[in-house]
Formats: sequence, C-alpha cells, structure tokens
Amino acid sequence: MWLTPDAIYPPHGGGHILVYNRIKYLSANNNIYLFVICNSDKEKYDMREMEKYCKCVYIYNRKNKYINFLRSTITPYHVTRNTLQIMAEDMVNCIKIYNIELINIDQPFMLKNCFEIYKQFPSIPLVVNQQNIENRALKSIAKSMAISLKKYIMLLESIKMMLFENRYYNDNYVSVHTFVSSEDKQYFENTYKKSNTITNLSPIGGDILSIDQKIYSHRNIVFTGSMNYPPSIEGIAWFRNNIFTEIQKEVPEVVLYIVGKEPTKEVFSLGDDNVFVTGRVDDIQPYYDLADIIVVPILSGGGVKVKFIEAISRKKIIVTTSKGIEGTTFNTDHVLLADDPATFAEACITALKKPGMYESMIERAYDKFKSEYSWDSICKDYEFFLNTILYQKR
Repeated sequence: MWLTPDAIYPPHGGGHILVYNRIKYLSANNNIYLFVICNSDKEKYDMREMEKYCKCVYIYNRKNKYINFLRSTITPYHVTRNTLQIMAEDMVNCIKIYNIELINIDQPFMLKNCFEIYKQFPSIPLVVNQQNIENRALKSIAKSMAISLKKYIMLLESIKMMLFENRYYNDNYVSVHTFVSSEDKQYFENTYKKSNTITNLSPIGGDILSIDQKIYSHRNIVFTGSMNYPPSIEGIAWFRNNIFTEIQKEVPEVVLYIVGKEPTKEVFSLGDDNVFVTGRVDDIQPYYDLADIIVVPILSGGGVKVKFIEAISRKKIIVTTSKGIEGTTFNTDHVLLADDPATFAEACITALKKPGMYESMIERAYDKFKSEYSWDSICKDYEFFLNTILYQKR
C-alpha cells in the first residue's frame, strides 16, 4: 500500500518526481495499491494515468482549506489537510481484501490515517519516506520570511510539527524512516536516539539521457522549480534582484528563464524584456537545451533539491548556493558554489563568457550522477531495502 498527500502525475515538482519514479520502478515486481489526495477534478483525472503502474488507485478530494485551517489549532495544518476518515477506513478494507504486506507513507503528514491500521495490524511495517525533517524545513522557511503574520503562523506550524513528530517518532509507531538527505538522516538519528526505528538513505535521482553536443549562446540562464514554493520564490527573487542586474552589466544580452508551475504574483513581477516567467510547461527539456548555465540560488528549506539533480543529469554548468547542494555528495569539483551575490554574479559571468573552462567539471559531475544518482540504481537499492524489511518481519 502506498500513501501520498499530493497528485504525483504529471510529475512536475521535486517530491512528485521522486514518488512517481519509485512507484514506476517498484511496480515491475510488486502489486501497488495507491491512495492519493487531490485538490481538483483535473488532478483526479490526471492521476488515472497511475493505473498503468498500480493495481488500484484510490483518489480522494482534499477538504476545504479554510475548514482545515480552523481544525488545525493543535494539530499541524499539513497533517489536518491530509487526514481523511473515509480514506483510513478504505485502507483497512484494502488490507483485509488484498493481503497488504507493507505500507509506504510519503511524508509524515499522512501518519494519522494509519492509526487504526497500527492497532489492528501491528505486524505490517509502516515506512515513512521523509523528503525533509518537516519541522526544520518549516522553521527555515519562516526565518527567511519578512516580519509578517505569515511568518509567525509558519513558526507556530514548525512548533506544532515538531511536537507531532516527537510524539509519533518516539513511541515506535513507525517501523522505518527513509531519507533523501544524508544530513536529515543524521539529524533524525541524533534526535531520536531512543527510537527503535530503522533508517535508510535513498537519495533523489534523475534519468540517464542521451545528451546532444552542447552549443553555447553565451546568454541563457535557466532556473526551474515549483514557483509557488516559498524557498523557490525567495531564491529566484534574491537572484533576480541582487545578481542578475550585475550580470547584465557585463553580459547585456543575457536572458533569464524562470520555469515552473503556479508562479505567484511576486514571481510574475520579476519579469521584463530579459526575464521570462513561463508558468507551467508541458516539456521542460527545451529550456534545459537552451540553457548555457543553470542556477540554483536556494537559501532556505530542507531535503535534496530535485532541480539540482535534474540539472546535473543535463550536463550543464551549474551555479548554486551551499543550500542547493545540501544533502548530496557533490562539491566544488562538480559545480560552481557561491553564497553571496557578488561571488554568484562573478561565477555566472565567467561561465557565460568562457564555458569551455568548465568542460571537465561537467564531466566529473555527470560521471558521479550516473554512478550514484540515476533512478535505476537508486530505485533498485530502495526495492532491495524494502524487501529486506519484509523478510525480517516474516
């Protein structure tokens, strides 16, 4: 059984890409019963595509966000919005009918749906896939926000999430926790030392593609991400307002493409004659093709950034902050690293003017990607790990 709090098809956002690829790979040798919460009829329609990989797809409507907000006085909002009584009942029936052996839970937000299962079927392993340490990610986002009501609400949510995680992690309610970030895994093990849960690192990956010969225009910069996600908004605004203008002084013809779904008004306001905000695109590959460099100017948030791994898989020059490569084993042998605007701008300018300087760096990064971060190798290890858990339970 597989629980996920968001529609994962089409797989545009980072977490969606991760879950989609895991399900796609594991479906070859396993029967998967997928439970998913959707926000709209369009999402529900799109999710039917997952029936090609799953034995059954159970789809639910998310409750009204205002109702969820009112119900989240003590319980974290993200937990409240992803807890559905009807889904919990259907999960119990699914176990009885289909002899479910393991429950894969994407993100701790879904945990309350499993309470009855925990009581009735204590021998079934509950595996929680952590894309972040959620309370830390919320706190990081809150710290990056300007003083406002939203900032204090986010800080309060981080506290509520911490209390929720402490409760569920310390009482061994969960059998296994997996992590995409080595830092998050280490933090969890240090924080929950009394927990008997098993931990495992299963990083975010990318597809090994056939890469055409690079043709440099010496002018195109690309940023990708979900453009309603606070760290993405913060990062691209920082780059646009503090760095891009400096690049333009040295490379007047430079063009910035901000590519990602659901851009906010703040993101749209960044656009001008040299800055294009695309919104959602059907195919992101053409933007990777035209990119001379890809920027990952992330300042907050947690987990591993899918946008970074995807950029590596395209054999591009990447300029990133330390936060952008957090949780990976990539370093300055593989990317250009800068945490202040002046250094970031200088790195971009040099990469645009003299891209040939970085051919060997790109090859080192791509070789590392193929050996450690391809979806085939990652999902193979992930499936082996889950089967080990099942074997131990038997």
